[in-house]
Amino acid sequence: MEEIYKLSHEEHEEILKEIMKNVFKGAKPQEKPKIFIMGGQPGAGKSTFINQLINSEEGKDCLIINADEYRAYHPKIKEIYTKHPEEMATITDLDVRDWTQRIFALAIQNRNNIIFEGTMRTPQICETIKDLHSKGYEVNVHVMAVNFYESKLSTYSRYEEALLNDEMPRHTPPEAHDETYGKMLKTLQQIEDDGCYNKITIHGRDKDVNLTPKEGENRVGSVMAILKHREKVWSRPKLQQYENWADNVISSMQNRGETRYISQVEELKTNAKQMTIVPAQKELSSLLLSLQQSKLCK
Repeated sequence: MEEIYKLSHEEHEEILKEIMKNVFKGAKPQEKPKIFIMGGQPGAGKSTFINQLINSEEGKDCLIINADEYRAYHPKIKEIYTKHPEEMATITDLDVRDWTQRIFALAIQNRNNIIFEGTMRTPQICETIKDLHSKGYEVNVHVMAVNFYESKLSTYSRYEEALLNDEMPRHTPPEAHDETYGKMLKTLQQIEDDGCYNKITIHGRDKDVNLTPKEGENRVGSVMAILKHREKVWSRPKLQQYENWADNVISSMQNRGETRYISQVEELKTNAKQMTIVPAQKELSSLLLSLQQSKLCK
């Protein structure tokens, strides 16, 4: 199916020229260039943070490299979305991946300030960071520390909101979220071990949460900060807010006749209740469950 929508070489190159014209508009070479690498699982809130960054003094004169934004340039994107909404990313990747790589390479060659959004699902970004560091870039790594239940529900919510606003939604396969949630920590650990960065900052989904490992702290500090924030106990009002959010998503799905993912959202709503249990209680509950299962097996 993907090959059907693969652009010809000529069309591919013409569109790339158009994208580059827009991306590099006003971009200036820097004597001491910097890059902000934004990582986190789908639904973690990376886009919100990036919007804050580009409007700050720190993010001034940065160009944004985000593959998802380039999909809209595909001449048959509306047809692809209409016929294959859940495969849209896979289908367009045949062209988008090349556009993104070449835009990134040119930005580095031009010594532009860059904001790059990714998931950190694979360690490929580690080699990129090493290369940037060797070329004199100031490397700032920003990672989202967001709970599993919040980010996963956010992927469903984001899709429903886009449909309601008559926008082209981004479908996130549930398994893609889950895989990234676990693997991003391994990538972050490798970044820390390599040491080719200037600063790593850990952010929560809320604007007022910003966990930055202290200078001289053990290199596992960033990973531990993420784990600590992910497992932070929820208050009853927060759980109620989450349950209301899930109910709204389910209602939106029901109104448009969507049935495949409702059970998954309901499961998230049910399982999120464990976030109100303190760690010691969780361990006790787990132990009791194990004992009960042991008795049943006898």
